[in-house]
Amino acid sequence: MQIKKLIVLLTLFAVSSCKSNNAELIAKKWRPVAISFPLNDSTKKELFAKTVIEFTKDGKYIINGPQMNDTGTYALTDNGKTLTVTGGSKSQNIEMSIDTLTNDKFVFTTKADGSSTTTVPVK
Repeated sequence: MQIKKLIVLLTLFAVSSCKSNNAELIAKKWRPVAISFPLNDSTKKELFAKTVIEFTKDGKYIINGPQMNDTGTYALTDNGKTLTVTGGSKSQNIEMSIDTLTNDKFVFTTKADGSSTTTVPVK
C-alpha cells in the first residue's frame, strides 16, 4: 500500500512540474520560422520577419505582425500539453497542442485545422 501511495505522489509531482515548466518556458517573445499552411513566399518572408508572439507570465498574449494584431489571454491545460488562447474581436477560444516546447523552440498545432507553426525566441 505504501508503494502505491508513493507512485501516486510521484506521478502527481511529475504532472504538475511538467505544467509549471511549460508555463515558465512559454513566457517570452517568439518569432515564427515555419508554418504548415500554404502561403506565397513573399507573404511568408514578411510574416517571419515582422511577426512577434508574446506570452506573458500573467497569462496574457500579444501578437504583432503584418497579418494580425491581437491580444488576449492564454491557459495551459492537459498537464501543459494544450494551449488555449482567448481573444480577438469575437473572443473565441482556440486550442493548440504543444508539440515541442524548449528554451529554443516552440512548435504547436492548431486543433481546429491541424496547421502547425514553429517558432523561436526573439533575440
